[in-house]
Amino acid sequence: MTEKHYSTSIIASAVAFYFVISLSTVFANKYILSSKEYTFPAMTMTLVQLVFAIILQAASHPILPNFIPAPEFNMDRAKQIAPLSILFIGMLVFNNLCLQVADVLLYQIARSLSICFTALFIYVLHKQTTSLNILYCCGVVLIGYIIGVLGKAGLDGMDFTWLGVIYGLLSSAFVALYGIFVKSKMQLVSNQWVLMLYNNIISSVLLFIICLVTGDLSEALSSPHITDTRFIFILIVSSVLGYLINVATFLQINVTSSLTHTISGTCKACVQSLLGAVVFGDKLDSVSVVGTFISIFGSMAYTIVKGRETAPKVESTPQQSPENKV
Repeated sequence: MTEKHYSTSIIASAVAFYFVISLSTVFANKYILSSKEYTFPAMTMTLVQLVFAIILQAASHPILPNFIPAPEFNMDRAKQIAPLSILFIGMLVFNNLCLQVADVLLYQIARSLSICFTALFIYVLHKQTTSLNILYCCGVVLIGYIIGVLGKAGLDGMDFTWLGVIYGLLSSAFVALYGIFVKSKMQLVSNQWVLMLYNNIISSVLLFIICLVTGDLSEALSSPHITDTRFIFILIVSSVLGYLINVATFLQINVTSSLTHTISGTCKACVQSLLGAVVFGDKLDSVSVVGTFISIFGSMAYTIVKGRETAPKVESTPQQSPENKV
């Protein structure tokens, strides 16, 4: 498969789009899941967002027929894409569960190991050897993660929960796996829109079964907020953002790489953590903030080292001497 090369402006636009939409999605979901005004089950909210994404994509085709393809569904192809959908569900559900029980800074700290999981899974799944410099960078990220979590755990008056840390770790693992596998599944379809539709349909069916079995759906239907007009509006806004984050994720991975996607998410998380203190009044302490920035530094170093190691080497072709000319 021939690699496509994109201009700097296209890459920058894709990264910026992901950055803005991802920030908006996190804060919208955080408001619904942990606001004192509203309480709503995380898995059912994820299901609503997936269903909404399917409807939005189908409705977008008549408006942009040359950009968004007509809806399609083939069972054989769906079976091949299903493993990616399982990773997608894990990424979304554990992401929302972490947001529900943790503040924005702890959410970011708990999810900071995505880059380490990416390096680990690439080695385990693809048997790609890892250089010592890469391991050093992952070690820096891990140190920052430990400092950040311990800082949060020791903050006086902080409703710290290790459950949020566990949810964040699981979300990080699924983010890494999803970023690795999404490019391989792109080969099964004509473009990212088709893959996104398959992914959302399969994920919706699987997540509906999970919500039904666990009682999460029953809890949502019995919530007094489902008849609240303001709550419904906020849920719709978060669902639209959920649709757009799918688009942003596919575009960023498609024009860059799974590693760049992970790094972009890490940088976004830094801004996200600081904004969390402003928007939601999250408590910031020097230890956890330092740990956060250590993780960011390790991630940036990882990007630079990995980029240098994977950059194609340009071999200079020696000019042919006159006596060798035919």
